[in-house]
Amino acid sequence: MSKPTFQKQPRQTKASLTDERGRADESRQNQAEQLENETDIQFTNDRKSADEARTARRTEADKKMNSARQQVSHSGESVGSVPAASTRVMVERKAEDDAIQVERLAVDRALVHERNEKEIAFRDFLGQARQSGDKNLSQERAQTDLDALTSKGLLTAEQAAHSTTRTALTTREEFLAIVSHDLRNPIGTISSCAEMLLGEFSTAQVGDEARHWIKIIERNANTSLRLIGDILDMERIAEGKLGVKLAKHSLSDIVRESLENYFQIAVSKLIVLKSAPITFPDTVLCDRDRIAQVLSNLIGNAVKFTPSGGSITVLVEDHHNQLKICVRDTGHGIADDKKEHIFQRFTQIGNKDRRGLGLGLYISKMLVESHNGRLWVESKLDHGSSFYFTLPKSV
Repeated sequence: MSKPTFQKQPRQTKASLTDERGRADESRQNQAEQLENETDIQFTNDRKSADEARTARRTEADKKMNSARQQVSHSGESVGSVPAASTRVMVERKAEDDAIQVERLAVDRALVHERNEKEIAFRDFLGQARQSGDKNLSQERAQTDLDALTSKGLLTAEQAAHSTTRTALTTREEFLAIVSHDLRNPIGTISSCAEMLLGEFSTAQVGDEARHWIKIIERNANTSLRLIGDILDMERIAEGKLGVKLAKHSLSDIVRESLENYFQIAVSKLIVLKSAPITFPDTVLCDRDRIAQVLSNLIGNAVKFTPSGGSITVLVEDHHNQLKICVRDTGHGIADDKKEHIFQRFTQIGNKDRRGLGLGLYISKMLVESHNGRLWVESKLDHGSSFYFTLPKSV
C-alpha cells in the first residue's frame, strides 16, 4: 500500500463522517423548526378562536342592550337605568379586555420561556450528538489507520513472500535443468556403453565376471534414468504441462513389450510373469509411451513386492466403451488404510523400502486420468493386490 493511499483513507473517512454529521444536524434543525411552526400555528389558531368567541359574546351583549333600550323607550319608563346598564357592560367589557391582555402576556411569556427551554435542550442534545459522532469518528479513524497499517504490513509480507517464491522458482528451474541435462545425459551414456559391452560383438572380448559387473552397471544406470524421468514428470504435472499424444494403438502390443522388459528379472526371482490372451478388439486411443510407462510402474512394483515362487498376471477386460487392464500379483497385499495413500507423492508401499522416490503410482494415476481413465487398487493382506486402470476404446 503506497503512502498517499495510506493517508487518503483517514481523510475520506473524516469527510464522510463530517458530511453525515452535517446531514444529521440539518435534519434535527428542520425537525425543530417544524415543531416551532406547528406550535405557532396552534397558538395562533387558539388565540383566533378565543377572539372570535369574545367578539360573539360582545355582539350578543350589544344586541341585548339595544333590545332593552327599545323596550324602555316604548314603555315610557325611566331611561336612567339604561345608561347605568351600559356603564356596567362597559366596565365588564374593560375588565374582560384587561384579563385577556394579562392572559396573553402570560401566554406570550410562557411561549418565549418554552422556546428558550427547547433551544437550550436542542443545543444540549445537538452537542451530545456531536460528541458521540466525534467519538465514533475518532474510533473509526483509529480503526481505519489500524486497518491501513495491517494492510501495509500484509502487502510488505506478500511482497517478501513473492520475492522468496520467485527465487525458489528460479532455483527449481535451475535444478530441473541440471537434472534433465547434466545428470540424464551422462547416465544415458553409461547405460548405452554398458549395452554395447554386453552386445554380441563383444562377447568374445568380455569375460563372464566382467559381464556380471557390466549388467549391474546397466541396471543401475537404467534405474537412475527412470528416477530422473519420474522427477521431471512430477514437475510437469505440477506445472500443468504433462501432455499426451493420442493415437490408435494395440493394447496387446503394449502389454507384451512391458512384460518382456521384466521377464529376466522375474525369472531371476522365480516369479511367473504372464498375460491372459485377448480375444476381442483391443485398439485403444492413447499415448503409447505413457501407457507403457504406467504398465512398467505397475509390473515393476508387482515384481518388487512379490516373493519368490509367486506369480504376476496381466489381464484385459472389455467394458462397453472402455478396456479395463489389471495387474494382479500374489504378494503381501496392502492394508485398507493405505490404499488411497499410496497414490500420493513420495509414498512407499513398503515403509522400509527405499528403492524409489515413491512417485511411480502418483505419476501413473496422473497419466491414466489424462486419458480420461481411472486407476485404483483392490487388495487384501496376505492375498496379493490387483491394480486396475481403464482406457477409452478407439472408435
